Amino acid sequence: MEEASATARLTAELLLRLIEDATDPVVITGSDMTIEYASPSFERVLATDPFVLRGRPLSNFVHPADRAVLSDLEDRTARFPGSFFHGELRFGQGAEFEWRIVAATARNRSDGEPGGMVMTCHDVTARHTLEQQLREAQKFEAIGQLAAGIAHEINTPTQYVSDNVRFLETAAADLLVAIEACGTIVDAVSEGQVPDTAAVTVAADAIRAVDPRFLADEVPSAIRQSLEGLERIASIARGVRAFCRAGAGEKRVVDLNSEIENTVAVSRNEWKYVSDVFLDLDRDLPNVECIPAEIKQVVLNLLINAVHAIEDAGDERSATTRGRITVSTRHTASHAEIRVLDTGTGIPEAVHSRVFNPFFTTKQVGRGTGQGLAVARAIVTDKHGGSIHFESRPGEGTEFVVRLPLPVGGSNAGTGVPA
Repeated sequence: MEEASATARLTAELLLRLIEDATDPVVITGSDMTIEYASPSFERVLATDPFVLRGRPLSNFVHPADRAVLSDLEDRTARFPGSFFHGELRFGQGAEFEWRIVAATARNRSDGEPGGMVMTCHDVTARHTLEQQLREAQKFEAIGQLAAGIAHEINTPTQYVSDNVRFLETAAADLLVAIEACGTIVDAVSEGQVPDTAAVTVAADAIRAVDPRFLADEVPSAIRQSLEGLERIASIARGVRAFCRAGAGEKRVVDLNSEIENTVAVSRNEWKYVSDVFLDLDRDLPNVECIPAEIKQVVLNLLINAVHAIEDAGDERSATTRGRITVSTRHTASHAEIRVLDTGTGIPEAVHSRVFNPFFTTKQVGRGTGQGLAVARAIVTDKHGGSIHFESRPGEGTEFVVRLPLPVGGSNAGTGVPA
């Protein structure tokens, strides 16, 4: 018995030393979820001597928005003894403290103490910071690419408006010369005089230079084209304003179909040379609660990926073959779906498991950083509680499916129209 007791004490001492020397903090709570033990490494997370934490509720040090996650861990460890459960929490001590994000692994206590749990916390703050930086970098990359496309879109109507205005300027100058020459003759006749032969010659030459029949055909056309160009520029400006409107960083209930239409319109320069884009939008799609700017970024990323896949397919098939991208929406009782289907090269089965990994790309150098799909998944899953997956047929195309949860009792909205 003494030998067994000594072995047990030695084992307990070794376990305690391992816990206290471990990099990842360990916290043990009692049945009322107050802290009974916090390992020394917890000081890195809370900047407080772990000893003074004892007897205080663990929830006091958890970000208010994450206390539901803590309660869920408590509930599941109590209901399923021996099982391990995971969740992410922010630990800190108030507004003046920098919250640390930890990946928590919890299970119930196995020492006979009713209730309570043992939780190991791995600090993932740096990883989250890096992921946020990657998201921002990818966002700026996408916005930069979009801005270049918008500049090109504006340049086209601006060019023919400019050409038409210069033509009208020249025509107006010629008309003024002809009017002035004719005016000299009219003045002479009105005064009862015979017009000077030289004046008549000048007027005739001016009229021939103007070519009235030509102007009668071309001036109305030039004015009409200029007005159409100005309307196109105004339309692009309205689209950009809607794409970047205020409040984009906050969740709000929106018409998802309208957001998709706007994204497709603003990104026109990205796809118009290689593909036709068709919209098949659910007219009965309920409004969706989301961060509009970020969902539009997801759609933009999927569109650009589809365009690149179609360009690659064109290289392999025929440079004259236009691709087809179909953006559709559907809904179930609980989710709204966005589907982006392309006729590109498809994704090789060997890399399916790596498609959403940061920096992974099958594109040629210079055509992408490999962050687009990783960012899209983070936006959809982490920020919106949704899911994203794809189905692909090598050589035929790929369809990405984004699913977003619908708010309870959301009203119907949305319109399906061609792009």
